[in-house]
Order: sequence, then structure tokens, then C-alpha cells
Amino acid sequence: MIKDVRPDDDRDFTRHAYCLDTATREWSDLTSELKGQVADATISADGRRVLIVGNDGSHGLHTVANVYLANRETGELVNQTASLDADPVPEFAADFTQNPSGKLAQWLDGQHFVFTAAFHGHSQLYVGDGGLVRLLDDRPREIVDFTVLDDDAVVLAVSAQDRPSLLVRHTLSDGNERILVNPNAAYEDTHEYAHPQRFTFEATDGQELEGWYLPAQTTAKQTPVLLYVHGGPHANYGDTFFYEFQVHASRGYGVVFFNPRGSTSYGQAYQDAVIGHYGEHDYRDVMSGLDVALAKFPELDADRQYIAGGSYGGFMTTWAVGHTKRFAAAVAQRSVTNWISLFGTSDIGFYFNPDELAGDLFDEGGVSEYWQRSPLAYAQNVTTPIRLLHGEWDMRCPISQSEEFFTAVKRHGVDADMIRYPQSFHGVSRNGLPSLRVQRIDDMTAWFDAHPSVKE
Repeated sequence: MIKDVRPDDDRDFTRHAYCLDTATREWSDLTSELKGQVADATISADGRRVLIVGNDGSHGLHTVANVYLANRETGELVNQTASLDADPVPEFAADFTQNPSGKLAQWLDGQHFVFTAAFHGHSQLYVGDGGLVRLLDDRPREIVDFTVLDDDAVVLAVSAQDRPSLLVRHTLSDGNERILVNPNAAYEDTHEYAHPQRFTFEATDGQELEGWYLPAQTTAKQTPVLLYVHGGPHANYGDTFFYEFQVHASRGYGVVFFNPRGSTSYGQAYQDAVIGHYGEHDYRDVMSGLDVALAKFPELDADRQYIAGGSYGGFMTTWAVGHTKRFAAAVAQRSVTNWISLFGTSDIGFYFNPDELAGDLFDEGGVSEYWQRSPLAYAQNVTTPIRLLHGEWDMRCPISQSEEFFTAVKRHGVDADMIRYPQSFHGVSRNGLPSLRVQRIDDMTAWFDAHPSVKE
């Protein structure tokens, strides 16, 4: 059983794995030495060992997870993945909502186990035996879920940027795969997806970064470019299907997207880089990526640059328009614009803000630091036409965040409007009402189409 260690403490998120001895009715804590969160636990067939996925909490709420083996007889807990720079608790940013089992690691037999991990924007498949962990598969895709067939085969539910979903039988010994089910086969017989182009580049300080370009599905020699920024910030874009990006490409927009510092799947140091530094390297990372894309793909029109994003991506969108005038238009969704007010109005603000901004609002200088990191503080610099989209039931980034920014930029004469989606929570883009999911993308396209170029 997995449960909170101190459920009455609203600021303690420690979660351990416990095992019940059915003879004595006594519980034993298998992960007492971990100060973080256990995400999954699976007992071996003989009942002697437990496969555990979790983190030690050493880097707060953004600590990268590991796979552990707990020996019930000795009480020993051994990290199996300490040498890997991959994350067995994936955080892919996408809108193609699925319902995985949550089983992050599974036993093959009494000795061997398999697990997946996110690495540089895609999934990897590993096998371990309690001593050695070996990479089995490294294809550019997301392994959304899996189940064990026998000691040499698993069934994988996989997704790629140009393939929404497949069920495949994967043979562990040789890596061969056979498609079992393609639920979109009939659609794919008559439709063509946009195909991604992955590229890497160096940021202004030499940090290597990864990005993707989804070309517009058009015969036009030049196309507008849409820079899209993911939420989180501890999530990652990558090799998984993103419905909205395909729609934008089908409507003539080339979509570029990157994993700036703070993103997952690149190791702990990469995630840590944004802590206390929002709007610094992360902002320069996405701007550098856009510059590289414009130079690398000549069909992208530098006079028609657009930016969009949700949650942290909304923060970055509103931050960007306060710091550059390069965009013809922007769409900010479910944004964070004021860290001070978010602290007391968000369902997570009282712990998320101190963890991410590396300081409490009530520390000495805290109010000043929170304000300097807030896009609202730079609203007077905004000239880019901006549309704000927000769900009225959003408790994560309350709608007041968009209301504050909208009021500020309108006061300064900016071409701006705001659309409120009823009965919509923070996840309106991926699990909201179907009609509003469609409407939201239409609202974005309409705004971009209405602002065809940067006005000097």
C-alpha cells in the first residue's frame, strides 16, 4: 500500500510504500529512508522483494524519480537507476489524453523486471535483475503504458508525433515488434499527419537544447511560425502525439517547440536550472530556439511570428510579450501572471511558489522577488496583440491571473481580449468539454489570422 506519511500536514507530501504481514497484521515501511514520494510499488511473485518507483525528495517537489528494490527480509532498499539520467515517472506534455494503468515497473519473472523512463523527450524501455539495468529500446516515441505477457514479451501502448496510438507486441530478446491494434487505421488511410523534424541547438551560454518543428501542411513557399511553450515547467515535449499541433499545422502554421531548462527527461540539474530563475535562461532558451528554427527552415516567415502556451507556458507567453516586440500576436492560456496573488488563490500556490521561486512570499524581500518574476510587472511594456484564454473553474491558475493581466494591458492601450470558458478547469485543453476543446483552438486560429504581421 502507498500512503501519505503525515496526511494531516498540508505542506508534507512524503508518501511511502507499506507492506502488511497477513500473519501478524503488522505494517512495515519499505521506504522509511526516502523523504520523497513513492509513485508505484509491485511485489514479486514469491513475496520477498518489492519493486518501487519514487524519489528521495532531495530536490523538493521536482526531484527526479528512481527505481528501487526493497528486500522484505533484510529491510534493504537499493537504488537500481542511480547511474541513469532518465526519469521513470514521465511527464510528457500533450493533449492526447489517455488512461494508463499507473504501473511504472513490472516483474517479468522472479528475478527480472522491466520499466520505462523518459529520456530527452522520448521513452526508453529497460530490464533489470537487481544488479544490472540494461537498455532494451530507444525509439523516438512515448511508451504510454505496458503489460507483461511472459518473460520475453510485453505489450506496449505507444504514441508518436505522427501516430496517435498503437498496441504492439515487443519481444525483449531481439527487440522485434508486431502491431496488434491501430485504432486509427481507417482515418490514416485517407489523412496525412504533419511529420516532425527534430533538431538540437546551443543556447546563448552553450547549453545544448532540443526542439522540434512540425511543418505547415501547405504548398505556400512561406508560412507563419507558432512558438508553443509547454506547461509545468517540469514537463517535456517530445515524441508523442499532440492533437492541437497537428491542427495548427493543417491550418498553415509551422509549429516549433522546445524543452527549455526546467523541463523533465534531461536529468536533475536541468530541471533545477529554472528554480529561482523564472524568466531568465528559460526565456532565452525558447527565444534562441525560435531564432535557430527561423534560420534552419527558410519557409518560416520572420514577419509572422506567434507565441502561445498554457499554465507555465502562459507565464512564458505573457513574460515574452513584456520583454520583446517580435511577435505579431500572442495567445496566453490559464496563465500565471502575478506570483503574489497566486500564492493565496491557487490550490497549490502556498507550496508551489516557494518551491519554484526558491523563497517564501513572507521572507525578507519576498514580495519584491515575487513581483520581479511576475509578467504583470512588465505589462506597461506590452505592445503585442494578446488574447487570454481561461477556464472559469480553474483552481490551479485561477482566472483572476488572466483578469489582472488583461486589465493591465488594456489600461495601456494594447489590442487585447479575453475569453472565459464556462465549466472548465485547468485542463480544458486536454480533458475539458469536447465542444470547448474545439472552440479553444478555433479561438486561437482566429486571433492569429486577424493579426497577419508585426505592426511597427
